[in-house]
Amino acid sequence: SGYRVIPCNDQERDELRESNKLLIKHGFRPMEEIDGVFLCPYSSYGNPIAFAYQLALEVEPEYSKVTKVKRDGSGYIVTHATPDGYKKTKHDAVVMANNAWIDHTNIEPFKGQIIVSKPLDFTHPLHGENMAFASEQGSIYGQITSPIHGSRLLIGGWRNHIEGKEANTFSFTPNPEVTQGLIKTARDLLDID
Repeated sequence: SGYRVIPCNDQERDELRESNKLLIKHGFRPMEEIDGVFLCPYSSYGNPIAFAYQLALEVEPEYSKVTKVKRDGSGYIVTHATPDGYKKTKHDAVVMANNAWIDHTNIEPFKGQIIVSKPLDFTHPLHGENMAFASEQGSIYGQITSPIHGSRLLIGGWRNHIEGKEANTFSFTPNPEVTQGLIKTARDLLDID
């Protein structure tokens, strides 16, 4: 199904065309430009929830609460909280995948917000099997689910238009300005109501 990039203006469209030139120059397959949309047919996207779920299935539950990671030569010592106390294990690599604040790192949390449409009944050049897309250099992102799931539009981002970009925001309350911005963006990008 690939991945689509919808340029939000002429500058972004020109940047994507320049990217295509570099892809070709370095021996990679270029994106296809179709009706002003750039299709990367050999690319894909990851489903972070499915990935996290699969990881959880692979991890022994008693070792799933990591409290400390320390570099040790070419590997890492990981401290786990277990019902019987703390246990240390050694690993070649550690992946920190999260959507929350981690103390003592360079990760800055920010609030994310998405909206999901009712089932859509429309034909669009971007529509495809679980079609994912991005715009505004990735600041707007989304997916149109396959018809089997009701062809719903999921769209998120837009916080780059908010003062402070909602960094260090831990509130679960939706920001009405972001909600309205996402609705307008969905209508503008996909020409739908």
